Amino acid sequence: MAAVSRRGFLSSAAGAAVVGLAGCTVEYNGSGGRGGGIATGTTGSGFAYDEPAVTEADATHTARSADELLAALDEASEQSPVVIWLPGDAAIDMTGRDAVVEHAVIASNRSKDNLGAIVYSDTQGKNSTAYLGGSEADGVLDCRTNARLTGFRHRGPTSNVYKNEWYSGYIPMPSGDSSARDAFYASQHARGISCTGDPVQIDNMDIFGWPTQGVTVGLREKEANPQINNCSITQCGLTSAGYGVEVFRGHPTVYQVYFNGTRHAVAGFGYGNCSYSVIECEFGPANSLFQVDQHGLYENTSGSSSKDDLNYRYRAGGTMEILRCTFTSTHVVEFANFQGGEKTPAIVIGGVPMDRVVVRGNQFSHPPVTGNPKTQGGGSNPPIAQGPIPPGHEEDDKGFCRFEIADNQYGMSFDFPVGTG
Repeated sequence: MAAVSRRGFLSSAAGAAVVGLAGCTVEYNGSGGRGGGIATGTTGSGFAYDEPAVTEADATHTARSADELLAALDEASEQSPVVIWLPGDAAIDMTGRDAVVEHAVIASNRSKDNLGAIVYSDTQGKNSTAYLGGSEADGVLDCRTNARLTGFRHRGPTSNVYKNEWYSGYIPMPSGDSSARDAFYASQHARGISCTGDPVQIDNMDIFGWPTQGVTVGLREKEANPQINNCSITQCGLTSAGYGVEVFRGHPTVYQVYFNGTRHAVAGFGYGNCSYSVIECEFGPANSLFQVDQHGLYENTSGSSSKDDLNYRYRAGGTMEILRCTFTSTHVVEFANFQGGEKTPAIVIGGVPMDRVVVRGNQFSHPPVTGNPKTQGGGSNPPIAQGPIPPGHEEDDKGFCRFEIADNQYGMSFDFPVGTG
């Protein structure tokens, strides 16, 4: 195979077509309803490509086992990047193992007609490689410089642990004192993919069954800026965790991704350089809290008292864009024991952004809000909420600070059995 340039190495196939969610009509009719359901974890789900972006002909290596995959990754370098093909029927067991993906593409044939290979891990708990170091730990696949994952399934240990077809990855927190709950949380921990360098692309993937996070972006002291597109990210459902994509520092672009069965589908840690752009994504009916979140930094660390500081105590991210997305859920799923059945906003920004929050062109099942919607959930059940906003910050007439909200539709109807109201 000819040498692969860095730009060509990560770029998608020219003109790669995408399709809508399997089993779902993406056009909206005149009455504001949408028919059909959304299939997850099935052939063609989650905006799958018409055809794989990378093919077997592009490959420098083929892997059918963890040993072969790790050996091929070991050969990668900046001077000699590798393209590793996983045959569509391959099932690669990474239990007890993890991998650094750098100067490498891992690819298979996932499309609207094919599931693609599966790379899976049943490792779970505080002795796993994905737990060591707490939130700084790597995923089973740690994407660093010049990395791409495309066209395969990535399954974690908890994709089918709860008896509900819409939320099979849900893990309720048991009763008991804080030490018992902490021990339980540690025993359940696992994360799928970490993005700790640039450039990174994750596309045409089906990522499911990761109780803590499906994908993490950046580290506490390091930014990363991956592109995540045309994926399905589902069944990330550990109570008090359960993130589809969690950002520590950096600015991922999340485009045409289907989320379902998460606690928070997209969330941020709260630093002023913790941002995201979420564009044309679908948020499914089964979620256990608001789907798009940016923590107030005070929730995670003490922070500073300076209102201009990235680490200001009441900071809540940098620039957050939520554009042309669909939010189908208004309630915490009834079968979740944490706030089960309670109403929940779709978007919550937990403090003051460094720059701004743009919410434009989205469709919500929530009714429109009149008056001041400043609440964290329950009560008036606003589609969008913010708080707290300390004194000294300018608010608009609806109680928002540094928000741009325009061209959204509310009160949309969706044909789903759970999570709507």
